[in-house]
Amino acid sequence: VIIVSTKPLASFFLRLGRFLINTKPQIIIFMGIGPVELITLFAVKCNRIPHVVRLGGDRSKDLNAVGETMWTKGLYTSWARCKLEQIITRIFLMNIRSAIVVNESLVSNLTRKLKHPHKVHVIPQFCEGEGIDRNYSMSSITQLLTVSNFRYRNKAAGAIWLIQQLILIVKSSDLTINFKIIGGGLHLDDIYSFLEITELPASLTIEVLGFVSDLEKHYQNADAFLYHSTHDATPNVILESKKNGLPLLINDCEQFRNLSTHTVSALLYRDENQFRNYLFQLLENETLRERLG
Repeated sequence: VIIVSTKPLASFFLRLGRFLINTKPQIIIFMGIGPVELITLFAVKCNRIPHVVRLGGDRSKDLNAVGETMWTKGLYTSWARCKLEQIITRIFLMNIRSAIVVNESLVSNLTRKLKHPHKVHVIPQFCEGEGIDRNYSMSSITQLLTVSNFRYRNKAAGAIWLIQQLILIVKSSDLTINFKIIGGGLHLDDIYSFLEITELPASLTIEVLGFVSDLEKHYQNADAFLYHSTHDATPNVILESKKNGLPLLINDCEQFRNLSTHTVSALLYRDENQFRNYLFQLLENETLRERLG
């Protein structure tokens, strides 16, 4: 493994040239797309070195979503930066033929952007580390958890959707629920704004914690992990939840079906009724929680 620092940028080109000429690697793997990667790509192509890009998501989609947020909030410099990054991404993909993605759901959209002929390989992402042995019994207060990146409006809307469903559930049952929401980003304010105008039942506590340094502890203390989003490809938080032995209740979409098998490693819900029914099944059945976890 040879590490070539990209900073300071002024001397990066000299170090890159020496590296390509003196080392002549057999293959170069780009672990993302940006200005430095684009410059490096053209240098690599000039030296006829085989190369591939590994993508953990749809960068164009991510940048478009963030750009919309920046424009809405009047952060026009950041919006312009997102637009420039989108152009760089488009140029990069138009000049590469081989890519690795972490989820089958990314393939069809990516192949339309790559240079022809091209190959796209699906290599699933994984979460490294030993699994956690946990106790699946529950106390009188149900501990539920969601973790997300609220840089994206869709994910904040997903967390709000979960709160709305939990309000309906505790109003029609004798459950007492503590729901922790972890993650930061500009759209965390959307969740705060919703809670300010929403009257919560006494049996439902919502904790919006933002960024935390002890995330593993929150995984281990939760009884189940909830998720609602259509933005992601392979969210790390789902993999981390699996690693920590948490039973998962996540929305049914193509990308999540590639990560979890319904009733085997997660419960995948399609609507409000399924969410409610599956949550009751999880909370009432310790054997089910253990099997999914």
